[in-house]
Amino acid sequence: MKQTLLVLAAILFIFSPLLKAQDSSFFSLDAQIRTRGEYRNGYKALPTELNKAALFVAQRTRLGVKYNTKKINISVEAQDVRAWGNDSKVTATGAYGTQASMNVYAAWAEIFLTKELSLKAGRQELRYDDGRLLAWRNWGSFGQTYDAALLKFKNENLSVDFGGSINNMSESKFSADYASSNFKHMGLAHLKYHINKPLSISGIYLLTGREQSMDTIHYLNTVGTNILYKHKNSPLYLRLSAYYQNGKINDSIKANAFLVGIEGGYKFGNFYAGTGLDYISGDNTNTTTTNEAFDLLYGARHKYSGTLNYYTQAKHTKFGGLINPYIDLKYKLNKTHKFRLKIHYFQLAQDVLSGTSGDAYYKKNLGEELDFTYQYKLTKFAKLQVGYSTYFATETLNTFKGVTDTDKPEQPNYVYIMLTLKPQLFSINK
Repeated sequence: MKQTLLVLAAILFIFSPLLKAQDSSFFSLDAQIRTRGEYRNGYKALPTELNKAALFVAQRTRLGVKYNTKKINISVEAQDVRAWGNDSKVTATGAYGTQASMNVYAAWAEIFLTKELSLKAGRQELRYDDGRLLAWRNWGSFGQTYDAALLKFKNENLSVDFGGSINNMSESKFSADYASSNFKHMGLAHLKYHINKPLSISGIYLLTGREQSMDTIHYLNTVGTNILYKHKNSPLYLRLSAYYQNGKINDSIKANAFLVGIEGGYKFGNFYAGTGLDYISGDNTNTTTTNEAFDLLYGARHKYSGTLNYYTQAKHTKFGGLINPYIDLKYKLNKTHKFRLKIHYFQLAQDVLSGTSGDAYYKKNLGEELDFTYQYKLTKFAKLQVGYSTYFATETLNTFKGVTDTDKPEQPNYVYIMLTLKPQLFSINK
């Protein structure tokens, strides 16, 4: 944290003459401290009598500066992520920190070529539509940002983004292997049009290339559309999204997959009742040269497939895909207190072989998950959130998670308490 303060002090020193030079500018110093205590006995993995529940506290600390003018926007944000007590420098008389907890969460600059056209480059969040392909993944302590360059156009009704990324492990004299599970290349095109205030339609194309070897990169094409009906003055909420994916997974297997999501809800005073269905295609075992399991890439998981995060990758259902019908209930007691209950009914989308004979399949029912959250707004920059989740697992899910009857499976229970503070420490607006 000391290093972060020194860096930001240097940034303040650098930006101070710019503030004086600009006719109209905004400068701010912002902080975020998020502390989350968790009781895990069934988070990501089914519990048994052989396991003991985990109890810990995780903390995310961010400190950033923003500098905005009519011609340029700049944002730099440093981040420290740790579990309480994970200090690597410890003596009998005290703990003196750790060597590997600091990183740069965001560092980007946006230059306005015209009032509606800009160029944005650097490490940044990418937020498009429902976050199915690219998301900022805020539930995780580290979050998710992307090293990318974007050409952006935006007016009152239309926004268009074109961009991409080329990733390497370091600056090198010649081409070198990219030893990472991240994509080597990424290309992006996104268009969103507001038909009227509540109704919008958008389209996205995402090209991702993962390196198999220095001379071989396999590319996935994902194209999708979102139709959204949402307005603060309307009690009705509707969302429809659909994505199709093709390309190459490796030298011998091609992709042919899809994802469809539909959600609707209505607000009755302070009460909201919603329902939806997500369908993520699974692999057809009758095809040997094609994989029909949809790759979620860097899209949101926790937001859609349950707090317990049982289904974050295709392999978690043995590539059988996922059908996720759900009920979403919200109640706003007042401006301070909010309650939410979400119930999921998980099913396999595709038959999954349970043996090598070719005619025996797992039952498709995976069970039900209940996620309850309560939020208390303490101040305009501080909120407290409490959550509880449990799961009613089936024999199929027990098998997928490697749990047998002899392991004596237990009822999953997960509890968290999260305090988030986002104060603006300092600002200048001239």
